[in-house]
Amino acid sequence: MTTAPLHVLLVTSPDASADALRDALLATGCTVADLPPGTPPDAAAAHAVVVSVGAGAVPAAAARTRTVRAALGEHLVPILWVVPAGDAAAEAGTAGMDAGADACLTWPVAPALLAAQLRAAARVRTRVGQLATRATAARGINEQLQKAFRQAEADAKLVKQVQQLALPKRLPAVGAARFGVSHHARAGAGGALYDVTRLDPDHVAFWLADAGGAGTAGNGLVGLCARLAIEGRDVDDAGARVVPPPKCWAG
Repeated sequence: MTTAPLHVLLVTSPDASADALRDALLATGCTVADLPPGTPPDAAAAHAVVVSVGAGAVPAAAARTRTVRAALGEHLVPILWVVPAGDAAAEAGTAGMDAGADACLTWPVAPALLAAQLRAAARVRTRVGQLATRATAARGINEQLQKAFRQAEADAKLVKQVQQLALPKRLPAVGAARFGVSHHARAGAGGALYDVTRLDPDHVAFWLADAGGAGTAGNGLVGLCARLAIEGRDVDDAGARVVPPPKCWAG
């Protein structure tokens, strides 16, 4: 499989060996495009930015580097400084790194070293792009989870309200007998459901259930539906009879 050539943006400064550096970059198999002052860099297409620094143009090159780095924004495109060899190379390289460069080479540079440095820059850019893609995916999953949690909380709150409305406000009185319930509502959905129903003059039905333990909205609704499904009396043309507790769930 043929690998696409690396695309390099070339920034030149006065007194720099721009033509020789451009030829060296082209010799590595890269495509090279000049980046004039005031032109925003194409962060999506560029694999690296190479700054050719002249002997007396370190301050100007540093200013251009800061401008380019700011224009790149969140796009991490490596910036490579190429400075003249000599006693001032270390000082110039330090200025470049402080201005936003990621690496510095001295000119003249061995073609193999220049090519290797560009490949390293491309690897960094690719890796950062992969991490950015993963971070975007993680943010999307987090947003979906937050939405699901909010929906679950809203559902649980609604079921809790329905459950409270379904609980009896008054319990029946049978002769001298009175009924009472000590009930402490849970914070979430679920919890105890209860009722006391007078079936006939001689029978009272007690109903108590725990809907879903700590519970979810679905468990709470299932508990309410089950309560409505239980019938303690069987009425037909012949009259009515009390249904024994084990048979209340049948049918």
